[in-house]
Amino acid sequence: MEVPAASAGGPTDRYDRQIRLWGEAGQRRLETAAVCVVTASATGTETLKNLVLPGVGAFTLVDGTTVTVRDYGANFFLTPNAAPVGAPKAAAAVAALGELNTASTGTARTKDLASLLNGDEEGGPAPEDADGDAAAAAFVSAFTVVVATQMGEGHPALRRLARACWTTGVPLVVARTYGLYGVVRVVASPEATVLDARDGTADDGMDLRVAAPWPALSALAAATDLNALDDTAFAHVPAVVLLLKALASWAETEGGGGVPPTAAGRAAFKKRLAALRRTSLRDADNFNEAARPAHIRAAADPAAGAPSPAVEAVLSHPRADPARDERPPDGGGSRPLRPVRGRAGTPPGGAPPSLYGGWASGADALAADAASFWLHAAALREFVAANNGRLPLAGALPDMTSDTASYVALQTVYADRARADAERVAAAAAALAHRRPVLAARHRTPAAARGRSVDAGCEAGGGGGETVGSGGSGGGGGVGDAAQPVFPAWDEATVKAFCRRAAAVRVLRYRSLDDEWCTASRGGPDGAAVTDGGAPAARIEGGLPLAAYTSAGYTGTVGGVFASGDGGDGCGSPDGSRDAGAAAAAAVAAASPALPSGLPAFYEANAGDGAAPSAVSIYVLLRAADRFYGQHGRYPGEDVYGGLDGVDVDGDAVLMRDLAAGVRVEVGLPPAAVDDGDVVEVVRAAAAELHPVAALVGGLAAQEVMKLVTKQFVPVNNTAVINLMAGTTESFEA
Repeated sequence: MEVPAASAGGPTDRYDRQIRLWGEAGQRRLETAAVCVVTASATGTETLKNLVLPGVGAFTLVDGTTVTVRDYGANFFLTPNAAPVGAPKAAAAVAALGELNTASTGTARTKDLASLLNGDEEGGPAPEDADGDAAAAAFVSAFTVVVATQMGEGHPALRRLARACWTTGVPLVVARTYGLYGVVRVVASPEATVLDARDGTADDGMDLRVAAPWPALSALAAATDLNALDDTAFAHVPAVVLLLKALASWAETEGGGGVPPTAAGRAAFKKRLAALRRTSLRDADNFNEAARPAHIRAAADPAAGAPSPAVEAVLSHPRADPARDERPPDGGGSRPLRPVRGRAGTPPGGAPPSLYGGWASGADALAADAASFWLHAAALREFVAANNGRLPLAGALPDMTSDTASYVALQTVYADRARADAERVAAAAAALAHRRPVLAARHRTPAAARGRSVDAGCEAGGGGGETVGSGGSGGGGGVGDAAQPVFPAWDEATVKAFCRRAAAVRVLRYRSLDDEWCTASRGGPDGAAVTDGGAPAARIEGGLPLAAYTSAGYTGTVGGVFASGDGGDGCGSPDGSRDAGAAAAAAVAAASPALPSGLPAFYEANAGDGAAPSAVSIYVLLRAADRFYGQHGRYPGEDVYGGLDGVDVDGDAVLMRDLAAGVRVEVGLPPAAVDDGDVVEVVRAAAAELHPVAALVGGLAAQEVMKLVTKQFVPVNNTAVINLMAGTTESFEA
């Protein structure tokens, strides 16, 4: 894409190479994002390193521990001179990371995660008026993405963190290094949307529509008389025009039918195209371009421009229904789009004014961003229905052999049609916008609430957006705040960009950690909140039913089962009644059960000769290692620092086999799913965090964060397992 000139050393110069990768829109999203990483481990600091260097707007590092001698050998960011023994680990790591890029604002939180989730900055008891998970929700709401590192299944704070992220819609990435193994788990509530999958489906020049030309394109081809051209002009007829001429010839001799989308049909059409060549120009480049396999397939594609199955998943989504009405039941602004109680979190100290793209918090920016995406998707769905099942034309042409006048004329035809399609989508968006409000109170300033695209300002800034009411100026955005709603803004540039990449939009539905870890989410006895190993799960804050933290009751909005509640505080009843909320939760969850695990299917598809896929075996064993820790206070093979008794490695391996068998049964895997060699390696690793391995795992975690932030490329759904013993990385839906 074209990048405007910038002063030497400015942001465009500094980030030139990565802007070529994800564009200015992606870079702006990154620069307005706030990321929280939990624990100043080697994995955590490596994750942040890979976010600070490309220019994340703000980052917060949470760690309540202090530097020990062991840290010097495990974390390259902690050195004796800069981080003496006893110094707060988070502060020392933030100071080191801040030197990498002064454009990123870093904040160290030196209290433990549990205290911060309780709303207690000083580490004392939680306030007496704390209401369930309100404090935890307020904490995570300040961020665009949260990353938890070196925290296992049995960590109660991780469970609370995951639930807070799930109910606020803030994506969570869990990254872990364990010896020569690593795991990265992505959780998006209830889904992740992608503006550009960048998988080749929306590349420039891929959408030619020669098999379904519109009148202007047909007229351009018809006006080109090949027989009247001299050899020079003939050799510069654009490949698209040659394809249209060959298709017209085919239609005349084949009774008006199109080219059959078969190998034989394409071969016959290729011969028809070759028949148009002149003997004096047998090697003309324009004909060679027209005969490329991609162009022949386009000419024989009767469904040119039709949505792919992946795009159909977007268009058939509940929130892409043009008839959907997301206004509060009373027509006012008393209920936001997410069920968060209490005050939203505050931005990190010293954060730039542009953080969150002008919204009050990370969660608010995410909610507004989702509203914008689904508004455009609903308008796109209306367009496709009225356009013979075809997407808007992308409008871009590939480079091709041609004279300037012919290429410009062809380019103008494509650009005009793309512009007309985008205008139709924009008109549909304008007609639907009033049904999809976003609270004005979510804006930090009244000015930010007017004329700004809720697409985080990441295409073209500027107006066109309709605003209702006086707005709000505070950083509140809590459920109880009364405010007039504003309508999701849109502008011509944003709609045009959405239409241009319409073939590459995606939606991925995720399972929560409670889906993965709780037997109740899979139909456990009496709905008891019990972990897979039978140990008590973390308390369900605020008395909410377990289904609130799972993918059950899927309606397409944040908050799971409460998304279709009756208003009020977002808990299922107008008066905020917990009992009524629980009843609503049970009813919706019964109608839409939680997503099943994809692990058994992955195993069946990848098991060969009775051998377990390494990713499955490692996944089961790391969960078993967490249970081992819960029972023994140490990881298998680990010699507690300062201990004198040593470790019975063989005995730990026996215990691990038993624990792994329990995990294996619970997730529906056969006995062969656990490799005994992996058992030995997990025990031998003793939960060591090797910095070179952590660098790889942290890099992969940061990569997933950047996908979620930029909404480009497709994030993993949902678990990636790294095995450096075998040199493999595999992913599956756990």
